[in-house]
Amino acid sequence: MTVLLFCVSVFSLSAQEYSTSVSLVSSTEDLLVVQSIGMSEKRKDAVDMAVRSAFYTLFYRGVNGYNGNKPLIQHDNSYYTKKFLTERYVMYVSAQTEIGEVERVSSTKKYKAQVEVQILIKALTNDLIFEKLMDKPLSDVSMEETKEEIGLPTITVVPYKQEGESYQEILQSDADLRMAIAKVQEGFNQLGASTIDFEGRLEAMWRSRDFNASAVQSEEKKLLDNSGADVYVVVDFLKDISESEGSRVSLNMKAYVTASGENLSSSVGWTNRFHTKDLDKLCVYAVEGQLKGFLEDLSLNFARRIDGGKSVVLRITRLPNSVNTLESKVGAQGYALSNVIRRWVRANSQNGKYHLQGVVADEMIFDDIKIPAKDVDGLPMDVAQFGDNLLYFLNTEMNVPCKMTIDGNSIYINLK
Repeated sequence: MTVLLFCVSVFSLSAQEYSTSVSLVSSTEDLLVVQSIGMSEKRKDAVDMAVRSAFYTLFYRGVNGYNGNKPLIQHDNSYYTKKFLTERYVMYVSAQTEIGEVERVSSTKKYKAQVEVQILIKALTNDLIFEKLMDKPLSDVSMEETKEEIGLPTITVVPYKQEGESYQEILQSDADLRMAIAKVQEGFNQLGASTIDFEGRLEAMWRSRDFNASAVQSEEKKLLDNSGADVYVVVDFLKDISESEGSRVSLNMKAYVTASGENLSSSVGWTNRFHTKDLDKLCVYAVEGQLKGFLEDLSLNFARRIDGGKSVVLRITRLPNSVNTLESKVGAQGYALSNVIRRWVRANSQNGKYHLQGVVADEMIFDDIKIPAKDVDGLPMDVAQFGDNLLYFLNTEMNVPCKMTIDGNSIYINLK
């Protein structure tokens, strides 16, 4: 049991004074047990204030050791909380026990009570979610809700390849894997996700350019990075053909964030055995058996970007005739341009999360910036909008002439 400190912090809400001296005793999915102190000018009200203070602290301050020490309320509604703390709180009290006697504090002339209160926490959080004061836990976010909130990721489906192989060679030589990729892509489309045809992009790349053998893999990686897809899904297709026992196939799938390479979801599974050699039909069975759960898992991890942000790459480069370098002093305070850009990225990324790969006078590279899902107006934020905001800041507020291009999840800004 946690020992309470008898240093009582008091906060006011609509003329009511609530203590935040609340400590955790225990918690389960359904029941939260805390000890709380309450203060009142009347002895008979001190215990009641201790109970209400427990709820006030949960709502606005957080209890150490519960919910990551964070308050439950994420979107305040004073009408709800005033009514709740006045009368509705009793609905969520399973039991309460006074600890010791109510005593008068000589310094304040108020009465102090200490209680242990059992709170029906699951019912309480469900009510807060229903009234939209609290966001639904990510584990409960459905694929449709993710789609409505930030959209499902744009997906491209690629074949599994080992080092030294090329996508072109695999797709030309393995008709079964090519068929499996087509079925997976078709399945994603049927489930409402947007896809980008990687094979079509790859063929167009080979038709429009003359690649030498040593450049193939680097060019393929560049194509993947600049495909415009948020996520790429690697598919491996395994076959187990038996005339006596029946045939089966397996789809091994792994989803990665294109910009950062972060793994989002994995799925491995075999179909049942069927007395057929029709791999097309077996592949359809595999897709039907695995894809919905795989996309839901991917959707859940993608939903975390509501809090964690979407990964983008930012590269700032000085053109040969540029009047500025990244060491140039700019703005009213005369900071180095690289410092000004880093400060802007920190202020505008999700929770200040970014990674600066390196900076020299002619180039600055952020290999991972987490951009928020929405802007300050609640509108969807994407790579282009984030880049436009930075471009406007540099051109207009810092008087640094520059231009921008976007390739997939990468932002390229050139100092003119």
